[in-house]
Amino acid sequence: MTVPIVTTAAGADGHLLEQAVLGAFDADGFVIQTTGRGGTSESITAATQAALEAGIPVVSTSRCYYGPRMSSPDGGTVIAMENMPAWKARIALIVGLTITTDLEELRELVAGGKYGRGVVAASTVG
Repeated sequence: MTVPIVTTAAGADGHLLEQAVLGAFDADGFVIQTTGRGGTSESITAATQAALEAGIPVVSTSRCYYGPRMSSPDGGTVIAMENMPAWKARIALIVGLTITTDLEELRELVAGGKYGRGVVAASTVG
């Protein structure tokens, strides 16, 4: 499974995403490592939108050590991985893609799996 991490920086472009949209690069999804509150360059923003329109899943994380990236409930948008670092978001996307390739099912799967299920340890049940 090919899920590259694209890091945003000054002068960064969306070449890799553009190549995936054109079919010149085989990618199953992308992780965009954004600045602070989700900022990216204009080139990466446009390429990300093109990838989403082409049906390629895109999740976003922040380069900052701490600070949430909040998800949009709107369909067809980038899936924000909140406080998850890029390398963990990549693994989560790869696992999600083994279950479904539908963008909206993937959004629900990733959103539901970030915090796991509420579990009570057996030792606390009296």
